[in-house]
Parts: sequence; C-alpha cells; structure tokens
Amino acid sequence: MIRFQLGSEIERLLHQKAARRGQSLETYLQRLAERDAQRPDSADHPTIEATAAGLWVEGWRAWAQSHPTSVVVADDSRERIYDGRGE
Repeated sequence: MIRFQLGSEIERLLHQKAARRGQSLETYLQRLAERDAQRPDSADHPTIEATAAGLWVEGWRAWAQSHPTSVVVADDSRERIYDGRGE
C-alpha cells in the first residue's frame, strides 16, 4: 500500500476528474497509475518527431561531409568585384 499527501487544490481537481468518469478518487488514481506504469518511458522510446528530426540531421551532415572541402579564400574586395568594369 502506498500513501501520500496531496494539496487541497490538487485533490479537488482530481476529485472532479474522477467524478466526470463516474469513479471514486481511489479508483481513478489506481487506473491512472496502472496506465502510466505500463506505458514505455519516453527516454527509452523517442517520439516519431524526434526520430525523424534526428534522421534528417544525420542525412544532412552525411550529405555535407560527402562534398570536398575548399581551401580557396574568396576575394570579395571592392577592387576584385569591380575589376575590369572601368570604374
């Protein structure tokens, strides 16, 4: 048996939720705890969104690394940009 104290406001809100389901507070809390205990932890099973985002990032990094790196430094000086235009 587990015993714990709830704040009066929390207890009132939980009583309301239980009543809407036609349950006693004890039954509502027991079913809530059973449901939660049977659900896998989110840390062990990432969401679809997290998995998809991770795969996208992985793919993007692989694509970026598949291109050769360049050691050429761009000369974006005014003289170079307007070179040969007679300005």
